Amino acid sequence: MTKKLVSTILSLVLLISVAGCNLFATSPDQGSPDDVGIQSPSGRLELSITSTNTFVDSFGGYYIVGELRNTGDQPVSDIQLNVTISDSGGGSLLRDDANNIVPALTISPHLYSLVPGESTSFSYYYDTSSGSPAAYDISVAGFQVSTITRPSLVVQHVQVVQDEFGTLYLSGELVNQNNQWVNIHALSGAVLDGSNNVLTADWTGTYTSMLAPASDQAGRNRTPFVIEMPVQGTDFSNWKVYYDSELVEAVTDYPIQVNLTNSYFDNFGDFHIVVTLINLYNQPLSTLAVAGLYDQNGVVLDADYNFIPLVLEPGVPVPFEFSYFGNVNFNQAEAERIYTHTVRVDPNYTTPPLRNYVVLETANDQVQINGSMMTISGTVVNTSVYNLSGATVAVMIIDSQNNPVAMNYSFVYPESGVIAPGQSVPYQVPVFLDPYGDTTGFTFDTLVQGDVAE
Repeated sequence: MTKKLVSTILSLVLLISVAGCNLFATSPDQGSPDDVGIQSPSGRLELSITSTNTFVDSFGGYYIVGELRNTGDQPVSDIQLNVTISDSGGGSLLRDDANNIVPALTISPHLYSLVPGESTSFSYYYDTSSGSPAAYDISVAGFQVSTITRPSLVVQHVQVVQDEFGTLYLSGELVNQNNQWVNIHALSGAVLDGSNNVLTADWTGTYTSMLAPASDQAGRNRTPFVIEMPVQGTDFSNWKVYYDSELVEAVTDYPIQVNLTNSYFDNFGDFHIVVTLINLYNQPLSTLAVAGLYDQNGVVLDADYNFIPLVLEPGVPVPFEFSYFGNVNFNQAEAERIYTHTVRVDPNYTTPPLRNYVVLETANDQVQINGSMMTISGTVVNTSVYNLSGATVAVMIIDSQNNPVAMNYSFVYPESGVIAPGQSVPYQVPVFLDPYGDTTGFTFDTLVQGDVAE
C-alpha cells in the first residue's frame, strides 16, 4: 500500500557530540589457523583463577572481575564459580532469587568451555544499595570434562575507546582462517594493567556467531564485534579478547540477499544503516543480522545486531535498519571517522520461522511531518480467519528514484484478549529521516505480519 508524500526537511537542530580518546593495540593472543585443543582421555584437571579485581563504577555499582585459566591438560566445560561478598562484620550481602540472604552464589564465567592453556574473563555486579562490601572471594565450584576441537580465530582491527559516561568500547573483527565453518559460542573481552591483571571485563552478543570458511568470497568468514565495559583505570592499551569456538562439519546456508540502500545521521546524532533483505530460498525464513562500522583503515568503530522482526517471505524485500551504535552515536570524534559499513545475516540464527503468522494490510494511513521526523499512523485490519496475539508493522520510506531511504517498525497488541477476525487496531510508526535530505517525491510502503494466537 503506497501513499504520496511531499515535504521539506528542516535544518539540523541538534547533533550530540561527545569527545573521546582512541587507543589502538594488537591482540596478545591471535593464534594460528587450525589449532586444536588437547583431547586426552585422562590427565590432570585444574582450573586456576589468575587475576581478580574489584571497583565501583560511576553509578555506585560494585564489580568483581578477573580471569580464569585452564592449567590442567584436559578440556573442560560447564564451568561454575562461587562468589561471596561480605560486609565489615563478616555477614553475607548476597541474596538469592527469593531475596533470602545466602552465604554464596554460583555464577558462570564468560566462556562455556576452556581447552588447556586457555583463559576466560568473568565478572559479577553487585548493587551497593543493599550494603557496602568489605570483602569478597571467588573460587571454582565445578566443571565437566569435555572433548573440544578448538579452531583459532584471528583478532584484527581492534580499538579501545572511552566515553564520558563511564563506558569502554572494545571493538574489532574475528576472522576465520580455517577451511571449515566455525561456530562462536561466546565472546568476551578485558582490559588489563601492565602486569596482565584484569581491570575490567564483560561479554557481548554483538557478533555473527557462524563464520564461513576462509575461502568465502563474500567476506562472511569475518565478523565485527563490540564489547562494552565499565571504565576502570586510565590506560587501556593492554586488552584481550576471549572466544569459545568450534569447527562445524555441516551448515545449512540459506540464501539471503542483503542490499544496503542508505545511511545517514538523524537529528539526534544517531547513525542509521538502511537495508532490504530478500529471501532467495523457496520457504519463509527468520534471521538475525549484524552491522559493523569501519574507518578508512578497516578499524572497527562499532557494531550492532538484531533479530529481523518480520519473517522473510520468498522474494519479498523486507526493510530493516540498524541505529543503536553505543560508541558512534554519542561520540562526535568517532562518528566523523565512519568510512564504510557492512551488514551480514547470521546462518546460525537463520531458520524456518518458529511462529505461525499471517500477512495483513493497513488502512486509513495518515502522515504527520515534524521537522525531520515523519509519523505514519492508521489501523491494522485482521483480514485472516485466525485470532491474533499481536502484529508487527514495518514502514519503508522510498525516495523518488524508488530507493528505500529510511524505515522503522512497531508492535501492536489488542487492548485485551486477541485481535479477532475482522477487527482493527491502531498503529503508529515514527521514522527519523536524514535532516539534510530532500523528501520531495517520497512515498512509503507498509508491511504487516500478525502472530496467530495459540
